[in-house]
Amino acid sequence: MTQEAFDRLLAWFHPDRNLAGEKYEIIRGGLTQFFERRGCLEPAYLADKTIDRVIKKLPEIYEQYTGEQAKYFYGVAHRIYQEYLRRPQIIPSATEPDDSIIQERKDQCRQRCLAKLSDEDRLLITQ
Repeated sequence: MTQEAFDRLLAWFHPDRNLAGEKYEIIRGGLTQFFERRGCLEPAYLADKTIDRVIKKLPEIYEQYTGEQAKYFYGVAHRIYQEYLRRPQIIPSATEPDDSIIQERKDQCRQRCLAKLSDEDRLLITQ
């Protein structure tokens, strides 16, 4: 993301740069939580990926988009989440992996399975 693109995003949020910065932080935090609640292993990265994708679309939507910008971000986040779920599995190497790699793979599998559940079901299982 370039400084110019980031400045344009802030201008889209609000003319007052401080208020725009606050809105950016709120949206980024909300996106991170969105991915955390779905069990994603890299929620901050996925939140940033969402913001980057919105910034790329900003020239097309800047003038026409009406309503709360956060809703647009969450729509994009949902698509990124769907892509995340379709990511291929880690292919095991020919040598026997050590215990930490095995545990990491189990954790990734568990997270993907939990991510497919509703928030209520996920909470029930994790508790």
